[in-house]
Amino acid sequence: MNDKLKRLAKNISELLPDTSKSPQQVFDLFAGRIYDSQNDYFRALGGDAIVKIVLYIYSLKETGDFKMGDNMINKLSFISVFYTSGNHHDTECSVCDGRGVESCETCDGHGEVNCEYCDGDGTDNEGNSCGGCGGNGTERCGDCGGDGDTNCYECDGTGEVETDELEYMYSYICTWNSQVENQCYLNERTGEPAMSEYDFDRLSDEFITLFYTEENAELRNFVEINQVYCVSYWDEPKLLIGSGKFLQIKWDDSGEFDYYRN
Repeated sequence: MNDKLKRLAKNISELLPDTSKSPQQVFDLFAGRIYDSQNDYFRALGGDAIVKIVLYIYSLKETGDFKMGDNMINKLSFISVFYTSGNHHDTECSVCDGRGVESCETCDGHGEVNCEYCDGDGTDNEGNSCGGCGGNGTERCGDCGGDGDTNCYECDGTGEVETDELEYMYSYICTWNSQVENQCYLNERTGEPAMSEYDFDRLSDEFITLFYTEENAELRNFVEINQVYCVSYWDEPKLLIGSGKFLQIKWDDSGEFDYYRN
């Protein structure tokens, strides 16, 4: 099987520029230029084959052969991680449905109220046209300025309210780096961070992000900001490919993130 994948990698490498300097760049180029136009074929091959093809392409471009790619593949581990910067998730205000305004209670949304001088009659005590409203019987509402709406009290006019949930970044990665592998293996669902976000970014050339998403949840108190936590660690998971045109590879780790939820 690997010989077939190497032949595919060789053919595909000729379609990709030589400017790619990391496995991630090769993966992104493959996803955007190759998989996008032939996703049915590559989806049938499977996620594990795609990862190998990408590493073989990288190896071929870097060294001219597949030895480095074979070495990386032999060391591969698959990990899902997340981190948060501590930003709270904002959601649509339920009071104003996200509009940021609500109907003025003083004028019931009409923008006008009965004239205070004639109490809406339009005339004064002598039957003459009211000087306050010019005989209309109404005047502009002072609370909403005639707009009929006022800023929503719940969201203060923003249309959104802050929740107790924190925004977090979730990634499925594959790595051949022993430091990333060991730190994640030792700290899988322990409540302790595997590494700092800084170190994770510093080692970005040592792994490929196969799938990335930003979500929100109410997290447990032990979750620190800017620290990377290992949700799941696998040697050989069953890789799943998303149904969309853009390449997304992950595996079933449903329920494992619940350990970090409040």
